[in-house]
Amino acid sequence: MAKRNGMVFYLIIFVLMVISILSIQFHRVAIQALAQTSRFEQGELLRQVTHAGYEEAFARFNFETNDSSSESSLWLIQRSFPTRNNPVPGTILQAQTIFRNATKVEIESRLRLVDFRSKNFDGFPYSIDPREGIGTIEFKIDTKIFRRDGKILQCTLIKHHDYKILTLVSPRNNDSQRTGFSHFFVNDYVLFVRTGAKEFSDSSGESLNNSRVNLQIDQDSLPKEKRGKIFFGGTQTGPSRSLNTSPNFVYLNLPDNFIPLIPKIASNSQKIEISNSECLQLFPFLVNERQRAYERAEQEIPAGIGHDSAVSQAKAQINDSFSKIKGYFKLGVAPITRTSYSEPQEIFERDIIQYLSPNVANGFSLISKDINKLSEPSFAESIIEGDIRQRFLFHSGCWLDLSEVPNITQEQINSIASISNGAKCVIPGPDSSDPNVVAFYNVLPSIASNKYPRPISALVASFPFKPYPDFLATVSNCPFPNPNFFSPHGDILGSLNIGGKNGFRPFSAATLLASRFANLESFLADSGIINAQKNIEVRGGVQILGSGQLILGDPSRQVQLKGQGIIFANRIFIEGSIRKTNPSDLLILFAFEELRVNTSDQVDAVLVSINDDRNGRVIPERPLNLFGALITDRLSTQNWGSGNHQIKYDPLLKSPTETLYKINILRWMNFFRVTESES
Repeated sequence: MAKRNGMVFYLIIFVLMVISILSIQFHRVAIQALAQTSRFEQGELLRQVTHAGYEEAFARFNFETNDSSSESSLWLIQRSFPTRNNPVPGTILQAQTIFRNATKVEIESRLRLVDFRSKNFDGFPYSIDPREGIGTIEFKIDTKIFRRDGKILQCTLIKHHDYKILTLVSPRNNDSQRTGFSHFFVNDYVLFVRTGAKEFSDSSGESLNNSRVNLQIDQDSLPKEKRGKIFFGGTQTGPSRSLNTSPNFVYLNLPDNFIPLIPKIASNSQKIEISNSECLQLFPFLVNERQRAYERAEQEIPAGIGHDSAVSQAKAQINDSFSKIKGYFKLGVAPITRTSYSEPQEIFERDIIQYLSPNVANGFSLISKDINKLSEPSFAESIIEGDIRQRFLFHSGCWLDLSEVPNITQEQINSIASISNGAKCVIPGPDSSDPNVVAFYNVLPSIASNKYPRPISALVASFPFKPYPDFLATVSNCPFPNPNFFSPHGDILGSLNIGGKNGFRPFSAATLLASRFANLESFLADSGIINAQKNIEVRGGVQILGSGQLILGDPSRQVQLKGQGIIFANRIFIEGSIRKTNPSDLLILFAFEELRVNTSDQVDAVLVSINDDRNGRVIPERPLNLFGALITDRLSTQNWGSGNHQIKYDPLLKSPTETLYKINILRWMNFFRVTESES
């Protein structure tokens, strides 16, 4: 019994020993598992904190680069040093409270410029500005956890993102021309019509002189260096062009409120005498009138002795009287259109204009409506490029001078005056069955060609806004500069008709984010660029290439604009006012086919419609109230809504010295690496 009890005792001791060993082992395993779990937990938190640091670093830097004058933007633009700190205080603050057994948490956020490409894949510079191009930036987040046991856990995350720098506004001195390609060069212009000269010629001048539509460009309050240029393609000119026959110009008809702009005719040139023989050629009825006078003399002198002698003497007196008949061309200048024609001289002008051009309308006020501004040559010279002219009436009438004619009866005076007084010198003359009128206009060209200056009435297109002492001394050379246009490869374009990737291509590489969407409006709404209130926020200079149409604005309310950028679409419709929130906001709307504006409320934007077929159009369906610029292939004013249209140039678009850069950092990464360590 005692022996049996001893066996039980040893068995109990053995069991206790096994249990103790198992307990110790389990305790060790539990401690190890706990440590391992804790390590995994801290490692996961470490990675999450590091990723959070990256997200904060990217968001903070992306936001700061929206302002091209910020320190972050200047670092990318100037590239003066390769690395810089990019603090993430929000992530550090949160990280201090989530790690157990940690004495300290450190997060270092650095940015590094990996590379920059100022040339495209074809090896040509993106633009004349070497700071414009595509680069790669590195975001590096280094997180360290200092544990109580002395160990240091470390996680390093590296991501590379491409970024692009564009010049929304590149410097342009209004006194000189560009020397190289810039994507946004058309922003130099408040009005740019690519096919302006051809369209003007095809429409017989209606594109700029329209009885139904008036366009006024207002830059009166802008300083010289901030004014937008005006140019009509095809009006680049040479020095040897005829004053009135060249097709390479456009003109604006002058109304009577612009009379001070019309060059004057010197007083010594206002009247050109015509000899007696020339009068007889111009007015052959005078020969007939002389013959009738002969016949009356023969009838009135009694027959008998001395009849023939008396008749000869009477004829000699008649010849002497008719030899004293002289004439003159009276020259003058006048506007093309007047508000009314009431005075005899004005009616005379109206009749001549009707002979020369039955369809006449006021010209657009492209330079200014202020006559004081228009009378300053420097004002126009700071705005106009190419060959733009003013058109006015040079009128001439032919009068017979009977003041020195002796022995002429009142009946004869009345007979002569009723036919010849104020004969309108126009070629071709008015249709008439009167042989005297026909004879006058048949002879007029040969007589007038012998006189200087040539006294035949004409609608003259002369260079505008320069004071000439004598209209007849004006020259045909264009006083305004011919602009330089460059292809994306940097070549000077000889013609704006050249299309393709190395032709006339503004905004050729302007897209920062380019995608094609069947429903562009849905994409813009989903991305937050257009919100539920239809306000527009162009974020990070995002450019959108849409394959369909885009409707912007709200007829019932004013849409607010924020940001800077450009939106492309095939067709764009503006249905309501779009106003900038800040002066630095800038919206460029580019329609490949057509852009229509269906509002009279103010729109703050640059409206562009250009394509390789040269048939892009911007069509205001109501009187336009634009603050920005209008760039188009064709003006197509015959399709504009009736009324007074106005364009005010946005001075943000022009600077002689400053560049407005736009930076976009692509969200998509092109390199990613994460490393972890424990020491």
